[in-house]
Amino acid sequence: MNRKIWREYMNDLELINRLKDRDESALIDLIDIYGDLIYRASNKVLNNKELSEECLNIVLLKVWDGIDYYNDDKGLFKNWIFTLSKYSAIDILRKENKHISNKLELKEYIKDRNKVEDIVLVKEEIRELNNNLRNLNQTEKEIFIERYQKGRKIKDIAKSFGINQRALSLRIMRIKKKLKKS
Repeated sequence: MNRKIWREYMNDLELINRLKDRDESALIDLIDIYGDLIYRASNKVLNNKELSEECLNIVLLKVWDGIDYYNDDKGLFKNWIFTLSKYSAIDILRKENKHISNKLELKEYIKDRNKVEDIVLVKEEIRELNNNLRNLNQTEKEIFIERYQKGRKIKDIAKSFGINQRALSLRIMRIKKKLKKS
């Protein structure tokens, strides 16, 4: 094994151990070291900047939650992350295609019907989302609304909050995790 690969391997082992110890600063290092790889791998599949940024957040969460599943006997950490990125991007692409299909079906359905029950269901879903948003602090709510309701880019949100994009990506990951628990 040449020196460069050995050095990368040793750095990865340290990073993996820090992730297993739940050291949140390891996530920053993960973004610094592999953020570009994750983004490029996902963008190759998605060919969409916003979806690729979203995929980056998803992969970070998967690495954080699934670090114990990484097995260095099966390959390099870099390859594991690349594989997570690629398959996460494929999942996003499937969901986007399904979402487009569902939107078309919904438009047809709305043309055919406008039932009171449907309106009640939508209102209930909105109420549930609002209840979950109450578990967030004010800054988290603002970030969530800027990203998912207004559809703003991570770069623009980071600029308006005065933080770097990587820190914002990390916050978005935590917000999504908090909402999933609610």
